[in-house]
Amino acid sequence: MLRWLSIGVLLAGCAGPTVDEYLASHPDDSGDVVRVWSARLPGALWPIAEHLILEVRTADMPPGLGESWEVWHQPECHDEAGSYVCRDLGTLRSGVGGGAPTLVAETRGEDARRAAAWIREHAPVWRHRDVYVAWPGPNSNTFVAGLLRECPGLAVDLPPTAIGKDWLGILHAGG
Repeated sequence: MLRWLSIGVLLAGCAGPTVDEYLASHPDDSGDVVRVWSARLPGALWPIAEHLILEVRTADMPPGLGESWEVWHQPECHDEAGSYVCRDLGTLRSGVGGGAPTLVAETRGEDARRAAAWIREHAPVWRHRDVYVAWPGPNSNTFVAGLLRECPGLAVDLPPTAIGKDWLGILHAGG
Protein backbone atom coordinates (compact mmCIF):
# COMPACT_ATOMS: atom_id res chain seq x y z
CA MET A 1 0.00 0.00 0.00
CA LEU A 2 1.36 3.41 -0.91
CA ARG A 3 2.12 5.86 1.79
CA TRP A 4 0.25 9.03 0.95
CA LEU A 5 1.16 12.35 2.41
CA SER A 6 -2.29 13.31 3.59
CA ILE A 7 -2.67 17.01 3.71
CA GLY A 8 -6.46 16.61 3.82
CA VAL A 9 -9.27 19.03 3.50
CA LEU A 10 -11.00 19.13 6.87
CA LEU A 11 -14.54 20.21 7.56
CA ALA A 12 -13.11 22.93 9.80
CA GLY A 13 -11.83 24.64 6.66
CA CYS A 14 -8.17 23.66 6.92
CA ALA A 15 -6.79 22.84 3.50
CA GLY A 16 -3.48 21.90 1.95
CA PRO A 17 -1.40 24.39 0.00
CA THR A 18 -2.66 25.82 -3.28
CA VAL A 19 -0.85 24.94 -6.51
CA ASP A 20 1.07 28.24 -6.48
CA GLU A 21 1.99 27.89 -2.79
CA TYR A 22 3.17 24.33 -3.37
CA LEU A 23 5.29 25.23 -6.41
CA ALA A 24 6.78 28.26 -4.62
CA SER A 25 7.88 26.04 -1.73
CA HIS A 26 9.19 23.31 -4.08
CA PRO A 27 10.86 25.25 -6.93
CA ASP A 28 12.95 22.31 -8.15
CA ASP A 29 10.17 19.77 -7.73
CA SER A 30 10.92 16.93 -10.12
CA GLY A 31 10.73 13.16 -10.40
CA ASP A 32 7.80 10.79 -10.47
CA VAL A 33 4.75 12.03 -8.59
CA VAL A 34 1.00 11.48 -8.43
CA ARG A 35 -1.08 14.14 -6.70
CA VAL A 36 -4.76 14.62 -5.93
CA TRP A 37 -5.97 18.24 -5.95
CA SER A 38 -9.31 19.64 -4.85
CA ALA A 39 -10.96 22.74 -6.31
CA ARG A 40 -13.97 24.28 -4.59
CA LEU A 41 -17.06 24.90 -6.69
CA PRO A 42 -18.34 28.48 -7.04
CA GLY A 43 -21.28 30.25 -5.43
CA ALA A 44 -23.59 28.53 -2.98
CA LEU A 45 -21.89 25.17 -3.65
CA TRP A 46 -18.53 26.37 -2.25
CA PRO A 47 -19.02 25.10 1.33
CA ILE A 48 -20.44 21.73 0.35
CA ALA A 49 -18.90 20.58 -2.93
CA GLU A 50 -15.56 20.34 -4.70
CA HIS A 51 -14.00 19.02 -7.90
CA LEU A 52 -11.12 16.52 -7.75
CA ILE A 53 -8.21 16.51 -10.21
CA LEU A 54 -5.49 13.88 -10.64
CA GLU A 55 -2.00 15.06 -11.57
CA VAL A 56 0.70 12.70 -12.83
CA ARG A 57 4.27 13.64 -13.59
CA THR A 58 7.11 11.40 -14.63
CA ALA A 59 10.81 12.00 -14.20
CA ASP A 60 11.22 12.86 -17.88
CA MET A 61 8.90 15.90 -17.54
CA PRO A 62 10.25 19.32 -16.54
CA PRO A 63 9.93 20.41 -12.88
CA GLY A 64 6.57 21.84 -11.92
CA LEU A 65 3.12 20.58 -12.74
CA GLY A 66 2.60 17.34 -14.62
CA GLU A 67 -0.40 16.41 -16.72
CA SER A 68 -3.84 16.59 -15.18
CA TRP A 69 -6.73 14.16 -15.57
CA GLU A 70 -10.32 14.96 -14.70
CA VAL A 71 -13.92 14.68 -15.81
CA TRP A 72 -15.52 17.93 -16.97
CA HIS A 73 -19.24 18.61 -17.30
CA GLN A 74 -19.03 20.87 -20.35
CA PRO A 75 -18.16 19.89 -23.91
CA GLU A 76 -15.07 22.08 -24.50
CA CYS A 77 -12.60 19.30 -23.79
CA HIS A 78 -14.53 16.28 -25.03
CA ASP A 79 -12.99 14.21 -27.77
CA GLU A 80 -14.80 13.17 -30.94
CA ALA A 81 -16.34 10.20 -29.15
CA GLY A 82 -18.04 12.44 -26.58
CA SER A 83 -15.92 11.41 -23.60
CA TYR A 84 -16.10 13.63 -20.52
CA VAL A 85 -12.56 12.62 -19.52
CA CYS A 86 -10.14 15.51 -20.06
CA ARG A 87 -6.36 15.71 -20.07
CA ASP A 88 -4.68 19.03 -19.26
CA LEU A 89 -7.88 21.08 -19.13
CA GLY A 90 -6.11 23.86 -17.19
CA THR A 91 -8.06 23.77 -13.93
CA LEU A 92 -4.94 23.06 -11.86
CA ARG A 93 -3.99 26.71 -12.36
CA SER A 94 -7.39 28.33 -12.74
CA GLY A 95 -9.61 26.30 -10.41
CA VAL A 96 -13.27 25.85 -11.25
CA GLY A 97 -14.64 29.13 -9.92
CA GLY A 98 -14.42 28.72 -6.14
CA GLY A 99 -10.71 29.44 -5.63
CA ALA A 100 -7.37 27.86 -6.32
CA PRO A 101 -7.08 24.07 -6.06
CA THR A 102 -5.49 22.72 -2.90
CA LEU A 103 -3.39 19.60 -2.38
CA VAL A 104 -5.19 16.60 -0.91
CA ALA A 105 -2.49 13.93 -1.24
CA GLU A 106 0.67 12.95 -3.09
CA THR A 107 3.02 10.05 -3.54
CA ARG A 108 6.50 9.96 -5.09
CA GLY A 109 9.18 7.62 -6.32
CA GLU A 110 8.78 4.13 -7.70
CA ASP A 111 5.20 3.80 -6.43
CA ALA A 112 4.30 7.04 -8.22
CA ARG A 113 6.03 5.90 -11.42
CA ARG A 114 3.94 2.72 -11.52
CA ALA A 115 0.74 4.58 -10.58
CA ALA A 116 1.33 7.29 -13.21
CA ALA A 117 1.72 4.68 -15.95
CA TRP A 118 -1.45 2.91 -14.79
CA ILE A 119 -3.45 6.17 -14.66
CA ARG A 120 -2.27 7.28 -18.12
CA GLU A 121 -3.40 3.95 -19.54
CA HIS A 122 -6.74 3.67 -17.75
CA ALA A 123 -8.00 7.27 -17.43
CA PRO A 124 -8.86 7.76 -21.14
CA VAL A 125 -10.93 4.57 -21.21
CA TRP A 126 -12.70 4.96 -17.85
CA ARG A 127 -15.93 2.94 -17.94
CA HIS A 128 -18.21 5.97 -17.38
CA ARG A 129 -16.38 8.34 -19.74
CA ASP A 130 -19.53 8.91 -21.84
CA VAL A 131 -21.85 9.87 -18.96
CA TYR A 132 -21.92 12.86 -16.61
CA VAL A 133 -24.44 13.26 -13.78
CA ALA A 134 -23.67 15.97 -11.22
CA TRP A 135 -25.38 14.04 -8.41
CA PRO A 136 -25.10 11.27 -7.38
CA GLY A 137 -22.64 10.44 -10.17
CA PRO A 138 -20.80 9.50 -12.22
CA ASN A 139 -18.98 12.83 -12.13
CA SER A 140 -15.47 14.24 -11.69
CA ASN A 141 -15.15 12.86 -8.17
CA THR A 142 -16.42 9.42 -9.21
CA PHE A 143 -13.68 9.40 -11.85
CA VAL A 144 -10.82 10.22 -9.43
CA ALA A 145 -12.14 7.96 -6.66
CA GLY A 146 -12.68 5.08 -9.10
CA LEU A 147 -9.17 5.33 -10.52
CA LEU A 148 -7.68 5.54 -7.01
CA ARG A 149 -9.68 2.45 -5.94
CA GLU A 150 -8.66 0.44 -9.01
CA CYS A 151 -4.99 1.47 -9.31
CA PRO A 152 -2.88 -1.20 -7.62
CA GLY A 153 -1.36 0.12 -4.41
CA LEU A 154 -3.10 3.51 -4.31
CA ALA A 155 -5.23 4.48 -1.35
CA VAL A 156 -6.24 7.94 -0.21
CA ASP A 157 -9.02 9.36 1.92
CA LEU A 158 -10.91 11.87 -0.18
CA PRO A 159 -12.70 14.87 1.34
CA PRO A 160 -16.32 14.34 2.39
CA THR A 161 -17.31 17.26 0.15
CA ALA A 162 -16.16 15.36 -2.96
CA ILE A 163 -19.75 14.58 -3.89
CA GLY A 164 -19.91 11.52 -6.13
CA LYS A 165 -16.74 9.87 -4.80
CA ASP A 166 -18.79 7.06 -3.28
CA TRP A 167 -20.95 6.41 -6.34
CA LEU A 168 -20.36 2.80 -7.40
CA GLY A 169 -22.76 2.58 -10.28
CA ILE A 170 -26.22 1.22 -10.66
CA LEU A 171 -26.66 -1.56 -8.13
CA HIS A 172 -23.00 -1.02 -7.17
CA ALA A 173 -21.85 -2.31 -10.54
CA GLY A 174 -18.58 -0.41 -10.37
CA GLY A 175 -17.33 3.20 -10.25
